[in-house]
Amino acid sequence: MQLDLDTLPLALARAIRRALTAAQAARWEDAGEAWGEAGELALAERRLDIARLAALQAVDAFRRDDRPASTLIGVERALQLTEDPGQRAGLSAYLIACLLDAGQLQLAEQTARERLAAGVPPNIHAILLDSLAGALLARGDLIGLQAVVHQLRSGAEGLLAEAARFREAQLARLLGHLARPSGAFTTSPRPWATSPRRVAPARPPWVSWRSWPGSLVRPPRPSPCTTRPPGCGPRPGDAAACSR
Repeated sequence: MQLDLDTLPLALARAIRRALTAAQAARWEDAGEAWGEAGELALAERRLDIARLAALQAVDAFRRDDRPASTLIGVERALQLTEDPGQRAGLSAYLIACLLDAGQLQLAEQTARERLAAGVPPNIHAILLDSLAGALLARGDLIGLQAVVHQLRSGAEGLLAEAARFREAQLARLLGHLARPSGAFTTSPRPWATSPRRVAPARPPWVSWRSWPGSLVRPPRPSPCTTRPPGCGPRPGDAAACSR
């Protein structure tokens, strides 16, 4: 959505500019608060499109700043301003993620099941299933997690198929099948598998172990009796060192 700030009321335009400037500088708390102010001003001007956009941007900013309570308020406000079923379904995934971030695990599970029962587009359905899996995992409900992982694995495609493998690996690990988590990813595309393997070079014998990167274990101290160059006489203390 492109905004022509010059055509907006002055206070609203200033709030949006502050939000954009703060987001560009990665000051996410300031950005979220500025977007919240912009949303209030947009509602006062009956600009529901801008108010909806501001609510979504506030959600993104507060999540980046790890503020689950403020994020949850933004999602609920965005849901109130959205009438399109597809957009509401997408916001439901945001809502469940916010509830998980806030530690409201039972409410997150209940919300996910209600949204799934109401019927959502296939791509949103898989996202909600993954969110439900996260809630069940956090609650330790392995039986419920097994059923959800099976549904997710049977209907997910693309990146969501990777999410299904990840959930399957988590479940296998919790069930004690420690050899199976890595096997869950053997069929996934791995672009790094074709890159040449980097092997650390051996440390030359004349380089000190202290100056060689990656040295974690100090080698045994060499005996002065075996490191003296040929033809050189012993130094004071060599005999004592060799006898130790």
